[in-house]
Amino acid sequence: MKEDDKKDEPKPTPLVAKPVQNWSDLFFIIDTLSYNIDMCDLILFLTKINPVPGIENKKVNVDISYLDTTTNTLVFSHTDAGVMESLLDTELSTSGGLQIVGWLEGPTGNVSSQQPQDNPKNLAFAVSLGSTYEFVSAVYGRGRMLARLQNFTFQCPQDTKKQMKKYGTNVPLAAFISQSLFQKFSSDQGIGA
Repeated sequence: MKEDDKKDEPKPTPLVAKPVQNWSDLFFIIDTLSYNIDMCDLILFLTKINPVPGIENKKVNVDISYLDTTTNTLVFSHTDAGVMESLLDTELSTSGGLQIVGWLEGPTGNVSSQQPQDNPKNLAFAVSLGSTYEFVSAVYGRGRMLARLQNFTFQCPQDTKKQMKKYGTNVPLAAFISQSLFQKFSSDQGIGA
């Protein structure tokens, strides 16, 4: 009789419904395994879902970037973006690796870059002393833009003799930036006037 009583009793409904299956994850994995998805896309996707500093955090490294005073050439170098940059560079090693592409916007228009021979990730530009330039750049891989980098504005000094005495012919941008900030602060505060 106990079995008959169990049949008549209503079955309790669960408070939480069964979760809906997410098939998109399975299809994503299948596509990845079948090489239909570019590994760079996968790595960049992972940086969006897991807060790991990515390549969009690259910026001009003012300690390594320099002005070649013999040719008036401005050479830009960027900071390292850590493990994500290393992963992307390794993935892209057969197709040239990551590339920094950019140009300078100056008083005479856009200035095209030249690749310096010492480091292919650096960009070099012929500049005029005393002019202000804005460096526009992005990171590319396999011909596609992976990240747009923050613009960098720099005013080339009129005279570089003081910095050349201290640094030689390749003067780091940090030397000019600290000097220009001091001059701006001095003029704002009335120091040395």
